[in-house]
Amino acid sequence: MSTSLAQIDQQGESAPLEVAYLSRQPIYRQEMSVYGYELLYRNGNCDSANFIDGDQATAQVIHNAIEFGLDKVIGREELAFVNLTRKFILEDYCYSLPKDRVVLEVLEDISAEDEIITKLQALSDAGYLIALDDFVYDESLRPLVELADIIKVDVMACGIDRIEEEIRPYKDFKLLLLAEKVETQDEFEVCKELGFTYFQGYFLSKPKLMEGRQIPTNRIAATQLVAKLQNPNIKPAELEATIRQDVTLSYKLLRFVNSMYCSLPRKVDSIGHAAMMIGTERIRNWASLLMLASMDDKPRELMLTAIIRAKMCEVLADKVGLRLPERLFTVGLLSVLDAMLDSTMEDVLERLPLSEEVAKALLTKEDTLGKVLDFAISYEQDSWDNLSELAGDLKIDMPMAREAYLTALDWTTEITSELRI
Repeated sequence: MSTSLAQIDQQGESAPLEVAYLSRQPIYRQEMSVYGYELLYRNGNCDSANFIDGDQATAQVIHNAIEFGLDKVIGREELAFVNLTRKFILEDYCYSLPKDRVVLEVLEDISAEDEIITKLQALSDAGYLIALDDFVYDESLRPLVELADIIKVDVMACGIDRIEEEIRPYKDFKLLLLAEKVETQDEFEVCKELGFTYFQGYFLSKPKLMEGRQIPTNRIAATQLVAKLQNPNIKPAELEATIRQDVTLSYKLLRFVNSMYCSLPRKVDSIGHAAMMIGTERIRNWASLLMLASMDDKPRELMLTAIIRAKMCEVLADKVGLRLPERLFTVGLLSVLDAMLDSTMEDVLERLPLSEEVAKALLTKEDTLGKVLDFAISYEQDSWDNLSELAGDLKIDMPMAREAYLTALDWTTEITSELRI
């Protein structure tokens, strides 16, 4: 029973990690306070973008910003400027982003076709700010200008002598101007005099490269989740069960909700709570982003350990009459994250804000939640001395523990077979 599971835990300690990169460049107001940061794709330890697939690059930027922690990347008051491809607009991926934290940048190669205008109008009506990137006015693009909140004018491409002429068409629109690629003091001063509100460029600040470690997404599990989400009649319980069977999906969903929706009244610390808070449509967008980001899979054995442990914790909680047994499932599932990240649990919890009760269970294994987790781990590892003490505290007898473990094994076999994990 326990030998193989203990070995799995040991194998997990050397699980490979991914190094993630992201660059950000400040955008300033006239008085030189920071209004926001443009988030830029990077695929290595050099501050330049090298990519072929724009959709994948955009997905990776958003994913990495969430993994690093949005507050750490842009601060609590500033906004993230995110470049959008045509696909991101048409397939509604933008709705996975919190409208009070982002400015959606429409790239210069996107035309004012009817479908694009309809989608952008819906985003604007929903409260999102729309910026037009590297924009040069043409009458055919007027519908885009009518929707825009911000126009980004490339000062370098335009030339300082032509700036006033370049911005003349915008005087009749209710929008703000952002001067980008500002390279000199003279350019900055001229743009201020002409009424630009925001400024970006090497003269002010170069992009800063950020680097961090992250858990690769289980691509198979993410794909299966996206497939299930195509069913418009999917029930909340089925959605929750699909996410709960994979520790990386569970971690990333909780991190996504707690990082991106920081105005929530309290920390979200169960999969069911997360699904209820943001709804099926945003989960569909989030899962699609994970797929587009194209991460590697985690070892199957470590995943099985997490699922079995989580289900055993949930069953034990139910048997001893604890409230919110699904919270114990979350505790069990996330208890392997230190091995997955090759980090301490303290560092993991800094990246994943949870309720104090759940965090304490994972960190110290104290109080009731922590003791149930400790019991499940001790049962896996044949730590009988610890089991005896915990069994008395929790009022769990060995037949009950064995039944919970076998139930967890059967459930794990069934769900991994059904989802082909």
